[in-house]
Amino acid sequence: MILMDIVFQSGEFVNSDEGNKFWDVLIAIVGAAIGTYGAIWVYKRQTQDAKEKVESERKEQQVQKVAFLKNSVSDSKSQIESQIRCYEEFLANISENDYFIPSLMEPPLKDLDLLINKINREDFFHSYLNEFKQQALEATILIEEFRKMFLCFYSFEDNFMKIQKLYLECNRNNVTSTQAFPELKSAITKSVTDAARVNGNLTRSPLFIETLKNGFAKVLIHSDDEDYYNKLTIFLSEIAPFMFEFGEAANLYHTIENTLNVFESKNNNVRRIRNYVSIFIPKSKDLLADLNSASGRLLAS
Repeated sequence: MILMDIVFQSGEFVNSDEGNKFWDVLIAIVGAAIGTYGAIWVYKRQTQDAKEKVESERKEQQVQKVAFLKNSVSDSKSQIESQIRCYEEFLANISENDYFIPSLMEPPLKDLDLLINKINREDFFHSYLNEFKQQALEATILIEEFRKMFLCFYSFEDNFMKIQKLYLECNRNNVTSTQAFPELKSAITKSVTDAARVNGNLTRSPLFIETLKNGFAKVLIHSDDEDYYNKLTIFLSEIAPFMFEFGEAANLYHTIENTLNVFESKNNNVRRIRNYVSIFIPKSKDLLADLNSASGRLLAS
């Protein structure tokens, strides 16, 4: 260095006080430079370590989120499959009787509810995208897979809620023949008792009473709700000719008619929910196939 050459070539500085001062200043400058460089190096190193730590934590969180998503999707699929099997069993049972709605056992859909309503979907989407883009896949492929997965989940939830709502609505007045029979029995007993009094057509009273007893005996041995409905319909036609002669006949006629209306309403409800579930089951299986396709990469990871 030029400065150092000048110093060493000039003897007057070597042993003088000025020379000592110069060296002191030079050493101080060099020391400061080394200290500054060291501080900068330490700062850069600490910054780099901090960045690496943040990146390591981000990757670990990404791995954990993808693992969580994988488990939740897998469990949701199992719950959906179980739900579909419940609907198939329900459909088989409801097809056996046009006047009775069987119990609908629905397994809890906790993971499906978690995926749809409780997680930050955007956050999990970015973790999914970053995890699998390392496979040199186009982002559009991963975006479509993720979108399709959640579209299936939303479709399942929407249909499950519709079936549950329809079931509760149709089952609100799900009166069985066993429940309706005591009221009918009471009405028939009262009609027979009242008709036996001398307050109507004496010639026709025995025939009316006999008609009531025979009709009641037939209804009494009904085998199921449908048989109950059919026998009540016949019984109604048998007492219709007595309506204008006996007040009891008119009262009984209206009681039976109201009972039949209840069972006709039940029949309509049975057909409504049966038709809806029968349409939903094949659609749900197609939807499940779409879900399997969309989630294949995630579940295989």
